[in-house]
Amino acid sequence: MDIQSADQHKTTVKVSLTQAAEVRHQLDAMTRAIRAGRLPEITSFYSQAIVAYDMMPPFKFTDLNSYRQTAWKDCFIEVFQFPVSYEYREDQLFVTDEYAIRTGEVHMSGVFKKNSQRVENRLRNTTVLQKMDGEWKIIHEHNSVPIGRDMKALMNLKPELQMH
Repeated sequence: MDIQSADQHKTTVKVSLTQAAEVRHQLDAMTRAIRAGRLPEITSFYSQAIVAYDMMPPFKFTDLNSYRQTAWKDCFIEVFQFPVSYEYREDQLFVTDEYAIRTGEVHMSGVFKKNSQRVENRLRNTTVLQKMDGEWKIIHEHNSVPIGRDMKALMNLKPELQMH
């Protein structure tokens, strides 16, 4: 894990390790909730005014209720048996006093409820948090997967495999 402070354009913002530890603790708690499939706990980490770009329609989510229902409940909680394997890899964390950004890869595997088939997915994730009333909340999330030359999603492209 990399932890960085803002230092673009010769402006330095000192960030305490406590701030970074708070953010990391929040993100780790969310990861545990995701692995267990605990919907109320998962969505408690988000701001009500979330802006999210995810892999399922609609193109853009702009409120927590629709994101909770479509992305988390319909396309995750109701689809997989729990627990699932869910971990961040190659993640970097950038923290200021008010905002935090995590970028990285998510590796997820689980078993479908419908047919007991095991699936493994890798996706790219960017998460932006804002400190609101002393608590870190996710205000923006973006999940995506690469596409192949045939324009089909590559749901399990290993990071070391590159298209040339």
